[in-house]
Amino acid sequence: MTQKKRLIISFCCLLILLNFIFCVFFEGSKISCIANILTMVFTIVGITQNKNGDNQ
Repeated sequence: MTQKKRLIISFCCLLILLNFIFCVFFEGSKISCIANILTMVFTIVGITQNKNGDNQ
């Protein structure tokens, strides 16, 4: 995995953590919080599953 992909995954994990903290402590909209967290999870899964770019 390239350094750029690792950086993107780390940034997504940080956003997931911050979004979760915001939802728990500041009473954000639950639907939008879940949607944001799922978006970041699918981004991470998409980056890790995209192995064709690394092999070329």
